Amino acid sequence: MAKKTSNLAVWSLVSSILGVTGLPIIGSIVGLVLGYMAKRETDASGGALEGRGLAKAGIIIGWIGVGIFTLSLCAFVVIMVLTFRVS
Repeated sequence: MAKKTSNLAVWSLVSSILGVTGLPIIGSIVGLVLGYMAKRETDASGGALEGRGLAKAGIIIGWIGVGIFTLSLCAFVVIMVLTFRVS
């Protein structure tokens, strides 16, 4: 009998990829939440569900998306401060 892949793991990866490409912070956060839920689900299934690797990839890409967003926001703030500072 073939093992079933966790739907949460698949959606975690899809959301995280969207978080890096199209929906900057929302997709990354959704991907992180779903990834951690999928890891817990696959561990609790006792080997009946696959997808732990997909969940880990979703978590890693989700954190990368959050990091990119954070760095972009910091760069934007620095540029605004330097542009509009009072001399």
